[in-house]
Amino acid sequence: MKTIFTPLTQNGNFNPGLISNFQLPNLPIEKRFFVPEKSEFKKSKEPIQLPARNQRILESFKKYLLDNKYKSGSVETYCYVVSHFMAHYEKFDIRRISNEKVLEFLNQHLPEKNYSISYQNQAYSTLKAFLKYMGKCIRFIELRNRPKSPKKEKQPGNKNQILKMIFNIANLKHRFVLALFYETAIRKNEFLSLKVEDLNLGSRYLRIKAKRGKEERLIPLSDTFMVLARNYLEKYTPGIFLVEGISRGPYSPEAIWTLWKDALKSNELPHNTSLNFIRQSRIKHWLDEGVPRSFIREWIGTDSLRGWGRE
Repeated sequence: MKTIFTPLTQNGNFNPGLISNFQLPNLPIEKRFFVPEKSEFKKSKEPIQLPARNQRILESFKKYLLDNKYKSGSVETYCYVVSHFMAHYEKFDIRRISNEKVLEFLNQHLPEKNYSISYQNQAYSTLKAFLKYMGKCIRFIELRNRPKSPKKEKQPGNKNQILKMIFNIANLKHRFVLALFYETAIRKNEFLSLKVEDLNLGSRYLRIKAKRGKEERLIPLSDTFMVLARNYLEKYTPGIFLVEGISRGPYSPEAIWTLWKDALKSNELPHNTSLNFIRQSRIKHWLDEGVPRSFIREWIGTDSLRGWGRE
């Protein structure tokens, strides 16, 4: 037996004084959807037309999200998914929709129409929040049954190929930039904030300053890199930032991207790789060289080397 009760009044307003007694029927747990090879669906930017009653409910739900400090982008996405759900069951009273209909929408309609994995997960999160707002039971949301995109294996580059690419760069400054990325596996945003004082030639380490509660990191540098670093500092004499851009200001992300794409053009490495390719490759090479995982985690500023074998 199930009782469907909604905290919405006849005009679509929310009444927090009402509670629900919505019970989930005893359904077998099974994998209820498939992962399409390629999504053919692109979310429409046009708003979905709804009956006046459902439109009032949607506006009330939007106000509920804003009152609970949801970001504007999330509110827009949630409202779109709810309007999609309402339009799919246009002939039904959305205030008294059964959980079987919700399951049908999530586990049959979306996969069969080749909606993307990302959109399916958005629908799960959205309807979970919407049904909570409506006062309905949300136990049917089985997180372990959510669709998942297949994980891509990390494919680092060959060490000799990467070193060849770096040392074939004629411009000393550009060569130093890519060598620094490979030597330290530094992140792009960390690189852009590096100061001259962060490179310690005497003790042979690079300092990454602490951010967002993380500890300061000291990354050791090799003899080969130290020779390149001294040549770079002697020729360019940077003032504040370790690598300077226009008017001796910080280097720009666009300049890094252009440098990286130019370096790939005359190399055997895949031309569609991102700059993170160097970071992934350096981690793999450290592991191959027998560097302890605890050292690598400290150097790259992460708590786990997930995706690189057993911890």
